[in-house]
Amino acid sequence: MNIIIKIVEQKEQKFLTQGDWRPDEHGDMIITITKCPDWRHEAGIAVHELVELYISKNLGITIEQCDEFDAMYEEGYRSGKIPLNKEPGYDKKCPYFLGHVWGDRFSFVLLWLLGVKWKDYVRETDKLIEDFVKLN
Repeated sequence: MNIIIKIVEQKEQKFLTQGDWRPDEHGDMIITITKCPDWRHEAGIAVHELVELYISKNLGITIEQCDEFDAMYEEGYRSGKIPLNKEPGYDKKCPYFLGHVWGDRFSFVLLWLLGVKWKDYVRETDKLIEDFVKLN
């Protein structure tokens, strides 16, 4: 299995998220990362998604399970029942919860090594989603 990381505009993401992973028609995994003003933030998202992908794969979690859960959150965002800054991956009912938590831990370490403060990273990546929602 090859893993391909692509930087895309937010509007190209399947869900209101900065990162996503899914197989393509050849069985390779495509990780899409939302374009950020700071390349180090993109690196943090990429590491998060890679860790989340491998932990989910190891646990036998399917993309269908992940998509079904994320779609439920998307509906909550649209209806206003779920705030935009609440990530589905932190919900303990989320199928990829473990991968999400560890993905953030690995991202935290990488961003620290790159000189990025976690609070600045979270603020800026949250702002990407907020700005996208305002424009659409």
